[in-house]
Amino acid sequence: MWASEDAPLGTDDLDALAVAAWQLGRGKESVRVAERVFTQLAGTDPPSAAMKAVELGLAWLTRGDLNIAAGWMTRARRLLEGAPESPTHGYLAYLDALLAAMKHDNRALAGRVTALRDLCARFDVPALTALGLVAEALAAIGDARIEHAYGLLDEAMLPVLADQVPLDWAGDIYRVLLNQCHRLADFPRMYALTQSM
Repeated sequence: MWASEDAPLGTDDLDALAVAAWQLGRGKESVRVAERVFTQLAGTDPPSAAMKAVELGLAWLTRGDLNIAAGWMTRARRLLEGAPESPTHGYLAYLDALLAAMKHDNRALAGRVTALRDLCARFDVPALTALGLVAEALAAIGDARIEHAYGLLDEAMLPVLADQVPLDWAGDIYRVLLNQCHRLADFPRMYALTQSM
C-alpha cells in the first residue's frame, strides 16, 4: 500500500515516491507516479515539467520503448520553446543522441553530439559533461574509432564514480557502457564496470 492511497501527496512527495519505486525495482509504478508529477508541474512550473518529461523519456528509453520515449521528449521540447537555455536542454540533447545511435543514424548522431558539446561548454554540470562524453563515444564507435571511444567512456565514468551524476543518469551511463562492451565482446572491461557499480 502506498502512502498516497491514504492522503493526497504534494509534488515533492510524489516525486520522492517515484524515485523510491524505481530504486525498489518497481518501474511501472515509478513511471506512473512520475507521470502524475509531470501533470502537476505542467500547469504551474513549465521548466520543471520539461525536466520531468525528459526524465520520463529516459525511463521509457531504458525500458526499450522508443516511441513513448520520443513522445515525452516532444513534450519536453514543447515546454522548452522560448525558454532560456538551461541544463534541461542538455539532457534532452543527450536523449536525442541516444535515439540517433539506437537507429544507427550516424549523421544525426554527429549533429546531436555537436549540439550537446556546445551545451556542455555553456553549463558547468558534471552530469552533462559525462553524458556528452558518452554520446561522443557512441559516435566514435559508429565510426569504428574504438580506442578513442574507450578513452571517452573512461573519462565519462570519472564524474559517475565521484557521485556527481544523478542516480538515474548514472544508471543510464552504465547501461550504455555495458551494452557497448557486450557488442564489442570486451568482457574484461564489462567485468570491471560491473565491479565499479
